Amino acid sequence: MKDYSEKEIKLFTFFGYGDILDHLIAPVIYRMCVEKAFIDNMIGPEVDSLRRCVKSLYNCKVYRMTPEWDSMIEFS
Repeated sequence: MKDYSEKEIKLFTFFGYGDILDHLIAPVIYRMCVEKAFIDNMIGPEVDSLRRCVKSLYNCKVYRMTPEWDSMIEFS
């Protein structure tokens, strides 16, 4: 799973998608997590982290696989 940082793996696992990481690219998994968070009305630091990461994906402000990206991911 070299295509994901340890923090991303932990984040995706939190949302229930840790077992499919080898089959999909990160932007697809981020989108799946967004949909799950929205549909399930989830809250918490993991959801806030997801929001920051997806916003950065769309705006191309911070890039994945960098320390700056991982610093946006927090856990309870």
